[in-house]
Amino acid sequence: MGGRLEYHNGFTGKLIFFGLLLLGAVSLLVAVPSGGILSFVDDEGMLIRESPIGAPLSRHPLRADSLSGAVLRESRARRERALPAPPGVRVELQPHSGEPIPLTLHHGALNRRSELQQIQRAINAHLDTPRGAFTVRYQDHRYVLAVAGLLGGFALYGLLWGAPQRRLAVDRVRDRLSLGRRWIWGRRQQDWPLARIDHTTLQVRYRKQGRQRQVRPLLVLRDGTTVPILKDYSGVAEKRHRAMLSDIEQFAGLPFRAPEEG
Repeated sequence: MGGRLEYHNGFTGKLIFFGLLLLGAVSLLVAVPSGGILSFVDDEGMLIRESPIGAPLSRHPLRADSLSGAVLRESRARRERALPAPPGVRVELQPHSGEPIPLTLHHGALNRRSELQQIQRAINAHLDTPRGAFTVRYQDHRYVLAVAGLLGGFALYGLLWGAPQRRLAVDRVRDRLSLGRRWIWGRRQQDWPLARIDHTTLQVRYRKQGRQRQVRPLLVLRDGTTVPILKDYSGVAEKRHRAMLSDIEQFAGLPFRAPEEG
């Protein structure tokens, strides 16, 4: 056996996971249509749907003489939907034939009805006499921004702080035991001479009124100070923790003491 024994948990998988969450948050801001711009020059018009950051996602040419007017269409919450949505309202352009053309794909909150009524009246006024330039814009990004903010904030926390790699190394040549944490922005490490360590053990706690047993590996220094090798407790990793501490005992002569049961 060589002069160094090392353990570490996964790091790349965590980065991929939180990176995908961050990508999802950015995708919501870039690719989800949550706004609409309707513009006319005389009879020729264009409906542009855009993302929360203002990126145009689709363009639909229109003619004023093909539309009978703009209406308010209200949706009701329906229990049979897989993902129930609250009731809402949106402006729809009603062609002389065919399906209605919504100004925005989603329904806005009911408390914005008065704002949508103003938009509806302005559109109908231009359709009645389609002369000159006319533009109306409606944005309702609140829900998309809220979801993207929560998702992005969680992902950034995980990438920058919440998902460090933890590493334990025992070096017999240098007579050191090292505990380290690594983030994408840097690393921290603590070292102890092997002679300062009295033994290793498992710290036990019970959850759910004593029905769930959880452990984490622990260093006990000669002055009585305890140093957790891992921050988190686990109810399923006790066998792996015992094997790791037994390997350290055989490799470096640090005694492993079974935990005292309360």
